[in-house]
Amino acid sequence: MKTKSIIVIIVLITSFINCNAQNEKKEANFPELKGPYLGQKPPGMTPELFAPGIISCGTYDYHGTFSPDGKEFYFGRQIGRALVWFTEEKNGKWTKPQIAPFYGKIKWHDRAAMFSPDGNKIFFTSYRPEDENDERAGTSNIYYVERSDEGWSKPIDPGKNINTEATEANGSMDLEDNYYFNSRRTNGVGSNDIYYSKYENGTFGEAQLLSDSVNTAGSETYPFIAPDGSYLLFTRVIRGGKYGFTIEIFISFKTPDGQWTKAKSMAEILNCDYRDSAPFVSFDGKYLFFTRYKKAEKFDKNTHHSYQELMEIFDSPENTIHHGDIYWVDAKIIEQFKFDNIKQ
Repeated sequence: MKTKSIIVIIVLITSFINCNAQNEKKEANFPELKGPYLGQKPPGMTPELFAPGIISCGTYDYHGTFSPDGKEFYFGRQIGRALVWFTEEKNGKWTKPQIAPFYGKIKWHDRAAMFSPDGNKIFFTSYRPEDENDERAGTSNIYYVERSDEGWSKPIDPGKNINTEATEANGSMDLEDNYYFNSRRTNGVGSNDIYYSKYENGTFGEAQLLSDSVNTAGSETYPFIAPDGSYLLFTRVIRGGKYGFTIEIFISFKTPDGQWTKAKSMAEILNCDYRDSAPFVSFDGKYLFFTRYKKAEKFDKNTHHSYQELMEIFDSPENTIHHGDIYWVDAKIIEQFKFDNIKQ
């Protein structure tokens, strides 16, 4: 058992060293990126890979969030361990992505960062223990950092109304300071359910379970609430199909009386063939970002591939193997669901 642990550690260290070596090699060749959204050409009504080779680069890149002013972009990248990375616009140019300053020890997973609408908080999911001196990773909990003139604060635990003995993760906040997140707590109806909590006077209130218009006996995760609270995007696991299951993005709208309409899948219009997850709409309302997990059509476990061929498959943004890439699409597609939802 000890030998296996040593081997795993060596593999993780080697992967991290190799990644750093590749990054150093690319440092001098990092492109000059200017303009909104890292200078990328905006997509139309068909999802496109976001910033290929820069953000989506064939590793495991997922769950992005732009700041409200559009000058910072935080996202998840997993190379052995999941960490939050970021790039920002400085002096008219976007910086090379690097690990966010609030990360914990390299052995702890940090992921799923999301800006608050005022840009002064970033919420994220972490497996860090309650005692930062504890070498053991903890369970999945939610933390946030606050912006100051000196930069980001140390991670803050939002308290017992958010974090329980169950797992909590993946949240977002609206302009009214309602915080939506998913949890496995026992009063839910499925394996993962979506809750919300009101943030007032520096404290998060008791979490409320959303109705069965959103939550089911299955698993609902990665909620994104529109800043004005008018709609909710989230992820749901769908059993069946050629892969045994799919993960699809759903949408529900809030009615004038404060109820949620029965959620509808966006899979058909997003052309989801396998797994789409972790939705986020830019604060200007223009683009829907999400994570797409794909199986590489070129990869055949019964075919012998050379090392170079395998590396090309794994590194290709177009052909990731069970890895994630960030995609974006014109947010006008949301309007196509609004009328049908509200008339129910």
